[in-house]
Amino acid sequence: MVLGTIVILFMQSGCEGDAEPEFQGVDSTQETTQRVQSTDETDANDKMTQSFAPTMMGMDIPGISDPYFHAADEVIIPETTPVIGVIVDGKARAYMDEGMAEADQHIVHDTLGNQQLTIVYCDKSNCVRVFDSTEAELDSILMAGMKRDQLQLKVGTKDFALDDESIPIPDYESERTTWSEWKAAHPETDIYVGIGKMIGPTVKESARPPRKSDFGG
Repeated sequence: MVLGTIVILFMQSGCEGDAEPEFQGVDSTQETTQRVQSTDETDANDKMTQSFAPTMMGMDIPGISDPYFHAADEVIIPETTPVIGVIVDGKARAYMDEGMAEADQHIVHDTLGNQQLTIVYCDKSNCVRVFDSTEAELDSILMAGMKRDQLQLKVGTKDFALDDESIPIPDYESERTTWSEWKAAHPETDIYVGIGKMIGPTVKESARPPRKSDFGG
């Protein structure tokens, strides 16, 4: 139970990478030295990788403004599928990470209840931000490109790395978890699976657009 709590708290952090495993073994000077050397080598390799990571700017791709949603029992996805969860006035909604992984689908604008939200996911850095975009001009929020494996978000005329805390739009509380855990906690949730996924085996045939049920849209 304690371990599960630690995992969930870490996943909620939003823009952090994988946690470094806790060092275990005999507490000796030799092993400590080896671990420090290994860590230094890993850091150096990471910096080298970042220095050669492609920079692609000037893309200015708008977000998805008409997302399509499905009830929990309309989708067929593994229980361990990562999702981004939000709750507005008791209404739960999940966004599947994989459904936002394509370059033209990293940004989703949504209205849940009376709350306008902008969800942004970078598959390269595994960074997620959910913004309260009620006061924002959605047309001015664009996917500017990538720099050092981090999505660059354009707000107005200025570009920001997605993990930049100075992005001038307030964050909205969200949770990173698995589909199994989210729907267990919120059985009435619906889910966004992305544009390509909603016409394939991810969604039951009767729920693919144009849907035969009254749900969603």
